[in-house]
Amino acid sequence: PSFHHSIIPSFHHSIIPSLHALEKGLHVYCEKPVGAAVQEVDKLISIKKKTGKKILIGFQHIYSNSIRQLKDRICDGRLGKVESISIMCGWPRSKQYYERNQWAGKLKLKNCWVLDSPANNAHGHFLLNMLYLSSSEPGEAAIPLELKAELYRANFIKSSDLVQLKFKTDYNTDCFIILSHCNWKELGPVMKIKCEKGTVTWKTEDGRTKISYHNRRIEKFDNLIQKYWRYEGFKNLVDSIRNNREPLSSPQLARSHNLTINAMHKSCPEILQIDENYIREIEDYEMFPPGTTGNFRKVIDLDKIIKKAFAEAVFLSEMEVPWTKNIRSKLINVQEHFR
Repeated sequence: PSFHHSIIPSFHHSIIPSLHALEKGLHVYCEKPVGAAVQEVDKLISIKKKTGKKILIGFQHIYSNSIRQLKDRICDGRLGKVESISIMCGWPRSKQYYERNQWAGKLKLKNCWVLDSPANNAHGHFLLNMLYLSSSEPGEAAIPLELKAELYRANFIKSSDLVQLKFKTDYNTDCFIILSHCNWKELGPVMKIKCEKGTVTWKTEDGRTKISYHNRRIEKFDNLIQKYWRYEGFKNLVDSIRNNREPLSSPQLARSHNLTINAMHKSCPEILQIDENYIREIEDYEMFPPGTTGNFRKVIDLDKIIKKAFAEAVFLSEMEVPWTKNIRSKLINVQEHFR
């Protein structure tokens, strides 16, 4: 898809309600992602500046204890420069998941961009975490400079349910992420960070973090001490309004995530349908809501494949996984495509 000619309001990710609210003199809490096309986000930022109103985008994880602690150690130099970040997450999603509304699994709805995928919806938090921690500046996220993507689907949808990205940021951090909705069992999230002065392992929604410094010191923390961390964004917005400050999860911060999603589709404009010989259709338990069942399309041995790709930070096509042989993607200069 081409995103760089005009602003096209999206359906699920539409900024139109947010724009109207700002223009009516209201402050806004907007769920993630901030928009579909990057031009939408730039329009939102422009109107926000014009009206002077506050708007916060609901990326919850950057308010969690584990991500805040990591960001502090990156910014104050305790961990030093972030050299690389790798993330994997596999959350199986059923046929019912993709039938629950009009936009799930869509690239477009009529003439409106949607760009739904694991990277732009369920796992969008983890991609934003990667960009946020790649920057050594407080309150800022890095942006990708060069990016390559591989996009696949097992389900009968228009968008992807298996995403791989490799990119280098403007902070010279090498990033790798693999995200799936068509694997077999809940897998991750797991994040590994290599820094100048130590390495980090971050696991699960509880943010179970272990830092191994090069001087042999070990540090551990998690989100369990912060029971309601998912609601901290609301508190941050109220504080921003009362004290005339910018909220942490601002549209400018969220734009980094949006830009990465747009570049992902530019790098791999044709999503590869995985051959039926490598897919099994089964009834299994849903992750959400728990205790219920759904009908799933799962790729044979995908959990093992994801773990290997994550460990080696390689594309599935580089592993010569047989159903990847027809994938077509290219390395793109993000700034050339999205000025």
